[in-house]
Amino acid sequence: MKKYIILCEGKHDAAFLSLLMDNYDCGKYEVFHLRENQENNTGNTDKDFTIRRRNNREATKLRNFKKRSNKNVVLIKDEGDQDDCIEQFFEIVNDFNSTDDIYITLLLDYDNENIWHHLGNNIESYKGKKEILVFRNQYVKEHDLICDYLDNCIHRLVVYPHKYSMEVHIREITGIDIDKKGSHQQTNVINKFYSNLESEFIESIHTKIFERSV
Repeated sequence: MKKYIILCEGKHDAAFLSLLMDNYDCGKYEVFHLRENQENNTGNTDKDFTIRRRNNREATKLRNFKKRSNKNVVLIKDEGDQDDCIEQFFEIVNDFNSTDDIYITLLLDYDNENIWHHLGNNIESYKGKKEILVFRNQYVKEHDLICDYLDNCIHRLVVYPHKYSMEVHIREITGIDIDKKGSHQQTNVINKFYSNLESEFIESIHTKIFERSV
């Protein structure tokens, strides 16, 4: 059974991806928030993990997801930070090989041009770099180390198709600054945002994450 790990920068991206999973009926999935509930650690569900980078609970989560007995098809992993997200992507790519039937996707906003320098350095040093396919959006500048297309790709870097970020896109669509809302209100804003997106836009993200040439 093919499985997918999707790494994203924060909780808004994770909420958006959860709606994508529900609306496309992509199978069972779970969301893993690295930094959620640090101030109010009252639960122990998948959405309540409060862990430090690369600790045992995170490693256990990845090992359990890999097991055949785990029926989840998708693991959405909220890294809580752009730089951590990039580094974690390459670490996980190196930990999983092609025989695992696990495809890894990194979803990034284009709100910081330094990401291309950071990505370029990682891709250049990554021993399996030819297995990575990068989807640019129309706003992303050329970068010598990043290719538009590679045959037989396994893992992917996907840029959210907006010239700045998902949060800016949400404000443009809904007129609401999501970062100024509480958790419950943010969920409502994400739902409103998603429901007002054009189907072609949503389909393009789904395709970039889930359709593989292997």
